Amino acid sequence: LEEIVVWGKENKVVVALHDSPYPQMMSSLLGLTRLHYGAKARPIIILSERDPVEYVRKRLRAHGKYTRICRPRNTTSFEAEAVNRTNLEGGPFDVISCAREALERNQSAHPFLSFKDIEKLDQLGYCVDAMDDYQSALASWEVLRYNMFEKEERTKVEDLAELVTESLKAKMLRPDGTLRMDVGGDFRGMDLVTGSVRSLEKFD
Repeated sequence: LEEIVVWGKENKVVVALHDSPYPQMMSSLLGLTRLHYGAKARPIIILSERDPVEYVRKRLRAHGKYTRICRPRNTTSFEAEAVNRTNLEGGPFDVISCAREALERNQSAHPFLSFKDIEKLDQLGYCVDAMDDYQSALASWEVLRYNMFEKEERTKVEDLAELVTESLKAKMLRPDGTLRMDVGGDFRGMDLVTGSVRSLEKFD
């Protein structure tokens, strides 16, 4: 994960990380961004929002055996730990912190449970609560939150691209048109925000 962050900085290119497992590494991405870009730096987060109940239902059906989250500390109450709003650590979806904590405690039980495992224990509410808290925790960090699953019509790529671009401009540009960031303004990909034109040549 750190190699990806470093590669983007060294090559001056905006790196987009999509889908699993990256949403489950959010606290680590934040930490690495601040390590390599400065103490106040933050990743650009665009959240594809889902209704937690619907997410768990569909994930269970399609990927229930392979979707894993942290085993609760208390398997009797099965309460989902809240995500820390300051550094995004904790919560059942923070797999790196979960694994680290299991090693530190010399935990004998496997640190993760699949959705199928949790279904067998009749505790799917744990997954729903975890997803609900995870999305709430990102509210103050995200540039854009978009729920395409509640739209009556299929989302067009062009419309979504325009929405993302305008959201980035609104969050990242000062009134005078300059970027609200010290590093990265000349990165390939930032022309979508600044309006400048950069070469689209491929990297070796």
